[in-house]
Order: sequence, then structure tokens, then C-alpha cells
Amino acid sequence: MYNSGLDSMFWPVLIALLLVYLLIYFFLNKAMRKRLHLEKKKFFSYNFVNEVHKKGEWTIRITFVCIYLLVFSLSLSDPTPNLFLPSIILILFIICTELFRAVMEWKYASNPKAYILTVSQLGLTLVFVFSVYMFIFRLV
Repeated sequence: MYNSGLDSMFWPVLIALLLVYLLIYFFLNKAMRKRLHLEKKKFFSYNFVNEVHKKGEWTIRITFVCIYLLVFSLSLSDPTPNLFLPSIILILFIICTELFRAVMEWKYASNPKAYILTVSQLGLTLVFVFSVYMFIFRLV
């Protein structure tokens, strides 16, 4: 029988981690929106605060796509590719875009408390990503 090298509990634990993250994210989002009196955003919509925010976020995206493609292509040309570095770049991309969004919300949004929700969502997402890395690479 073919063994992919994964533990038999890999997928159930990974799915459980994802479900716990989604539940906490949903309830945190709902509770903080109610407490901070924030309107609900559309799912998968880009809510830019102003034109500076829109241009800044697109600049960050294009920059990170170029860096990611460069690092990914360099890691594949290596005889022993290190796929850990491209994933770190994706995490840095998430951090940069969300922190930029939080700063723009803090300075220019109609409800300046919106940045609190953005920062808390970023923190929760980073805890989830760190937990998945700990699980995958068995750093515990």
C-alpha cells in the first residue's frame, strides 16, 4: 500500500483546526461589530476607505506578487527546494495588507473604531497560521 508520508490523523486534525478557526472568526467578527457599532461588510468585497487606500493596497499586492514569483522560481531552481520561504512571504503579505488597512481605517474611516476589528482579525489569523505550521512541522 502506498504511504504518502502523512500521519493518519493529519487531515482530521487540520480540518478540525480550520473549523475551530472559522467558528471563532465568525463569532469574534459578529460580537465586535455589534460592540463597536460597525456595519457588516459584503463577503469577498473590497471596501477601500479612500483612493489612497486603494492605490496603496494595490501597490502592496503587485510588489508581493513580484517578490513571491521571484522567490518561488529561485526556490524551484535549487536542487533541494525550500518551499518554506514562499509561505513566509505570503504571511508577510497578509500582515502588510491588513496593517495598512487598519492604519487607513484608523485615520480616514467614517467609524475609526473599524481598525480594532481589522487588527483583531489579523491576530486571530496569525494564531491560526502559526498553529497550522506548528502542526505540520511538528515544532511542539
